[in-house]
Amino acid sequence: MIKLKIYLQILLIKNLLYRQFRNISTRVIYAQAVHETGNFTSGVFLKGNNLFGMQPNSRKWDDDSPERIGKEGSATYSSRYQSIRDYFDRQLQFKVDLSNDGEYMLSTLRTGYATDPNYLTAWQAQYLKVPRIQNNILYALAIIVTAFIVWRLKKGKS
Repeated sequence: MIKLKIYLQILLIKNLLYRQFRNISTRVIYAQAVHETGNFTSGVFLKGNNLFGMQPNSRKWDDDSPERIGKEGSATYSSRYQSIRDYFDRQLQFKVDLSNDGEYMLSTLRTGYATDPNYLTAWQAQYLKVPRIQNNILYALAIIVTAFIVWRLKKGKS
């Protein structure tokens, strides 16, 4: 269930707040999160809500906590929402190519996102494992479910 929630969170944030990513599939971004978190099992994800292996920075979504997680001292977030927003903000800051999934992946790597020479191959392998949502009804349902999840999360915090 957590995988579906994360997929839907990425989908909703991308489509509602980052419209400039309209040519980039949720699938490619989700696949990167799967790769970065070791299929959502890494300590950086579980303890710090860090979906993309982001490092501490000065952007508004970075938690001010002095505690950093992982061997590289990865950023921590109070929510997955903040992690996803930080990722999109990073991609815009580095002017990643938003024309299509393939160019997006290559452009992300050219910005220095990862130092692992096998990163692209691993990301692509995850991308191929993620099913495509081709049916417009399923896509609309995904947005509705995501909106409900976000509403429930906000309601729970108040």
